[in-house]
Amino acid sequence: MSHSEISRDFKKTSQSAARPSAFEGVAPPGSAVCAPLISGSGGGAVRSMEHGARARDGGEDRAQGGTAQGEPPKAWRGVRGWGLWLPRPDAPEALLAHGPQAQKELTMWIRHNCPSAEFLSHRLDTAGELLSASNLFAALTYCQRERVQAADARLGHLCDALGHVLGAAPWACNSDKGGRNLAMAASALAKLQPAGAPALLARIAAVVTAPWHLPRLNAQELSTLSWAFTKLAPAAGSTAHLLHSLAPCMLRGLPQFRPIDLCNCALAYAKADTFSRHPDLFHAVCAAAATPQGFNPQDFANISWAIATAASAPPWLTDGDYTGGRAFDWDQVGGDAVDVGRGAAPGERQGKGNQLDLSCALGFFRAAAAELAHETPWDGGRGALPLRAFRAEELSICAWAFGKACLDRTASSQAVLAVAREVLEDAKGAHPRAWASQEICNLATGFAAGCELAKVWNHEALVVSLFGFLGGRARGHLRNFNCQSLSNLAHAFAKVGVATRLFHDEHAVGEVLRRPLHPSEVVVVAYSFAKLRVPLPGSMLKILQEQGARLDGRDLCTVIWALACADEGPRCRVREEAHGSLWRLAGARPLESYDRPSRSMLFHAWLLDSVERRLLAMPSPAWIDAMRHAFRDGHSAGTSRQQEDVSKVRATCA
Repeated sequence: MSHSEISRDFKKTSQSAARPSAFEGVAPPGSAVCAPLISGSGGGAVRSMEHGARARDGGEDRAQGGTAQGEPPKAWRGVRGWGLWLPRPDAPEALLAHGPQAQKELTMWIRHNCPSAEFLSHRLDTAGELLSASNLFAALTYCQRERVQAADARLGHLCDALGHVLGAAPWACNSDKGGRNLAMAASALAKLQPAGAPALLARIAAVVTAPWHLPRLNAQELSTLSWAFTKLAPAAGSTAHLLHSLAPCMLRGLPQFRPIDLCNCALAYAKADTFSRHPDLFHAVCAAAATPQGFNPQDFANISWAIATAASAPPWLTDGDYTGGRAFDWDQVGGDAVDVGRGAAPGERQGKGNQLDLSCALGFFRAAAAELAHETPWDGGRGALPLRAFRAEELSICAWAFGKACLDRTASSQAVLAVAREVLEDAKGAHPRAWASQEICNLATGFAAGCELAKVWNHEALVVSLFGFLGGRARGHLRNFNCQSLSNLAHAFAKVGVATRLFHDEHAVGEVLRRPLHPSEVVVVAYSFAKLRVPLPGSMLKILQEQGARLDGRDLCTVIWALACADEGPRCRVREEAHGSLWRLAGARPLESYDRPSRSMLFHAWLLDSVERRLLAMPSPAWIDAMRHAFRDGHSAGTSRQQEDVSKVRATCA
């Protein structure tokens, strides 16, 4: 529909709209244009006329800034700082009123896909005072419903206008529906992701966190706001400020949260990594999730992911500024609880402080594992959640969450085993699930972590069948992987030691490695390929040679060891050059830059290397002695990472 056709649709309304007077942004006193702003009802025109008459007569509006010389009162002044007409921000009745006719025009403007902002500018120039904050919120939500493209000029104009209103008059949302409007606008921005979304979200955060607005938010608005901010900008300062301000409200309103509200809250704080500053909220979320909630499969998977993400990192490695957390006494937990803290020095644990009481998370994972194994009903007595009702994405998230957290050996292995059996049973069905690349990686990571608990479930045949199935599914998707997904998948296969032909496709692997990557991801791929006896492709060798200077000491030693293990295959010029370059980089760094495991790995690689390269990369005698002692001590303590040629190396060390 053209601009002229749309204009004809609104001919009647435009005839009743008076243009602004000669001075910018002002409507004539007594004009009917202001009627919807002051009242929003049919009698508004009469009151508007009376209001203008009082202004001309020098009535009560003179005290508000009007004059008897015909100057319009403040409520009728417009602002035009960005090309759009809006009411003045010091007119509460103008910004809070919802103009139904203006809303119809905005909706029509969006629906007919006007190619530019020409029509909107035309309507706002002729009747701009009809537009209020409520209209803008509704228009933005309608844009999300109509799936307007992020680059559309209409969306940009709406974001600019709404940002101006919120910046100039934050109280414009101080109404009964203010919290709902803000939450729906944030949700629309998170889904549409226009160019001006971060700036507008910062405005919304400033309004939401105002002391007069926070107590008015209900559970749904709290969860929607936290989810939207974290989805669009999880690392932004406005997101951290918002989540910090919402935490007390979340804690007070948690008993009224629906399952989906609880999931959104947990997802937001886990994704933004802010649970460590609010341990009481984390404990309350875990306790609420461990009780019957009526979760559907998606809510169950999401809450499991959020709690596993927050609980998987050792609490003493999180931000140490917060000191109000409670220590976790593992001796009081009982069962097969895994002390994830015994890998760090006691002094380091005490110095940083425990901020999250992981016993709450432990209770959740025990209850959730029983749910997956169909031992106890978790949906209010209607029976346990059937795994068959889970989609592929939800199953993969559950496997990842239980393998990642691993706070209880029995519970984690029980849940992972239940998911593994469901995956294999699904493969035999007539209509198996479709597995995407990310879902395959999540399954492999979770199952590999579950295999580390082999002392509990010891199902070697199941592991081989499961990873054989994953390898077959991934073979058709390998080119769709990014480098992180490839490194995670390769590391999972290397951890369980299941051989596969998947990674022998040098062309597909090389295509993945040519995409944007982090050097540590290539290190993981090289280490995993060496463990699996997979030849390193030439593209990986070139990347290692180029990125070697960016690697830290342990990563550099890992790469050198991987190349030494892969040296059993046919030699090539690229590998020789890469290996020699990495050895020279390692020798150029001071010995103190390597920890004991790194020295042990480097000495193992030096012994596995050929005599020619060993002479070429000959370190100093002090180097050799330090590496030898580190390797010998590591093997005697049983903590060395090296697994190959142990007898040969021990004989050499002796």
